[in-house]
Amino acid sequence: MEIQKCHEWYTNERGTFLTIDHFSSMIMMLPSVMVAGSDGDFDELEKQNLANSCKEIDSNLHVGFEIYSELCYLLSAGAENHRNTVLDCIKAELNKDQSYGELIIEMMTEMADSSDGISDTEAAKIAELRSVLSI
Repeated sequence: MEIQKCHEWYTNERGTFLTIDHFSSMIMMLPSVMVAGSDGDFDELEKQNLANSCKEIDSNLHVGFEIYSELCYLLSAGAENHRNTVLDCIKAELNKDQSYGELIIEMMTEMADSSDGISDTEAAKIAELRSVLSI
């Protein structure tokens, strides 16, 4: 799904106020959040790193809060449909511009390495997401 259509679909589904630019930033962060949660321990340091990244997206803290909230939602068990649709959107964007792939890999690796190094579970999730996203 193309980013514009995905943004429209997602904002209608979730009732968010994120602009397309904020939404684009948010979805590119999703794989790293999925890696952080893959070992069942989305720990304090990983949460703090995510919060800091969200704050850097816009000077308006409400935007950062919304992005953080939506990423946590997308990580939840009940969000599989939304998560899969967003991953499809990311893959479509990567097909147009593969340079985002390097950024996504870097974010996933940094998130996994942020506390106690990269666990086997996190490494497996990174490999799975690289395969799903073809990066």
